Amino acid sequence: MNILILSALSIILAFLPPSLAEVNKAYQDERNKILQEEEKLRLGYDVTLQGDEEKADQIFLRLKQKELQDGFENVEKNLPGMHYYKAKPLLDESKVYQLIRKMPKGALLNVHPPGAVTSKWILNNILNKDNLRKCTNENGVQLLTFRKKFDGCKSESVQVSKGEAKEDWFNLYTPTPEVTFKSSEAAFNQLCDMFDRIDDALNYLPMLKAHYRQFLEELYADKVLYTEVRVKFSEPYDDTSKKYSLDDVVKEIENVVNDFKKTHPDFIGLKIIFAILRHGKEDEIRKNFDLYKNLRSKFPNTIIGLDFVGWEDKGLALQPFADDFTSATRDGSKLFLHAGETNQLGSTDQNLVDALLLNTTRIGHGYALAKHPYLMRDVKEKDIAVELCPVSNQVNSFVEDLRNHPGAILMSENVPVVLGNDSPGFMDFDGLNPDYYYAIMSLTPYQAGLKTLKRLVENTIKYAQLTDQEKTQAETLLKAKWNEFIKEILKEGE
Repeated sequence: MNILILSALSIILAFLPPSLAEVNKAYQDERNKILQEEEKLRLGYDVTLQGDEEKADQIFLRLKQKELQDGFENVEKNLPGMHYYKAKPLLDESKVYQLIRKMPKGALLNVHPPGAVTSKWILNNILNKDNLRKCTNENGVQLLTFRKKFDGCKSESVQVSKGEAKEDWFNLYTPTPEVTFKSSEAAFNQLCDMFDRIDDALNYLPMLKAHYRQFLEELYADKVLYTEVRVKFSEPYDDTSKKYSLDDVVKEIENVVNDFKKTHPDFIGLKIIFAILRHGKEDEIRKNFDLYKNLRSKFPNTIIGLDFVGWEDKGLALQPFADDFTSATRDGSKLFLHAGETNQLGSTDQNLVDALLLNTTRIGHGYALAKHPYLMRDVKEKDIAVELCPVSNQVNSFVEDLRNHPGAILMSENVPVVLGNDSPGFMDFDGLNPDYYYAIMSLTPYQAGLKTLKRLVENTIKYAQLTDQEKTQAETLLKAKWNEFIKEILKEGE
């Protein structure tokens, strides 16, 4: 009888609905599974932290999560949600930012030298020169030069008066970016004027050498081991009537780098991406491809490839120059094409299509890539690195809150990413630190820590155009400097 009763109860229980506790557990298990599967897709998931790295990661995450929580509770402390120019006066108080400053950055792969040096250095070392002159071009932009007669000017050049030059001639910083930069056009107009203004002054040979030396000093202070720079070439000049060529520009840059390495033996070097400006007449632009081929043939170890730079929305597209790019790279040199630095969809952003068809090695900015799922998949399959410059994109008014930056999508899909800072001097950046800070605080989830940062830094070496010997040297140096960084974090946790 008891057996019959137990059997009956078993049958009844089998048809009863699961208990609330069982339902909750099943729901929670499925929820955790989804989150774990998402986590596996993110950039840095496959990084393994060992020993002290794991301890340091716990310390870093504790600091990060406290800072995020403080921001949730008090909007005035929410630095990851602020415009960089609003957050800038407060960043020194951030323990996360202080640690980022101590972190080795690997390589800097997206930077334009004229806009890379601090405006304070420009003020003290260029704008105060007795022989500096100014004039106005046909667009009404004031240009600086050391020539008494400058063909780029509409007006006659005159000497810059003592005390006339201002640091804000080369600094976009404003405490009210929402007023100053109401559109990307407003920001780009000011930025382009700065490049035009300083261009010929930096062609002056003494300034060219001093400026590159300072650029390297600032890179090194920012814990950067190596860089690849976009250079828009012009013939240099000095106070004599001597004629110089583009070859001389490369030679002078090489000399500056070699001298720097003598006193900084753990700096690996600098290589040049020949930058063609996408503004002007097509036939004039095409002449640059021959200049590139000539320089590349003479300096194959320094000139590594080609780019098409400038304000993308107002400039010429890649497509009309597809044959030129293909011809220019038949020698085995590579393309590092700026593409998708736009909010447009269905027009300017289609430069991304051409960049991929042209077999670009890296993509500059790639801001619009997240809107193109097919292209994004292609970038992953071909292992093409995207040179993200999130804070530059914010200053140029593509995005107000960096938590909405499309880089967050790229990183969540483990698209190859490296961080650049574009024009850090003109934009008043503290080196690469703001980009790394916002990448880890605004573009990644609550639980993303040193695994993500380590992958971002390692990517800069992985996707740099280094020889096998240089890459081995860079990886060895970076590993040692990363271990020093881990020790700094552990001190913070004591």
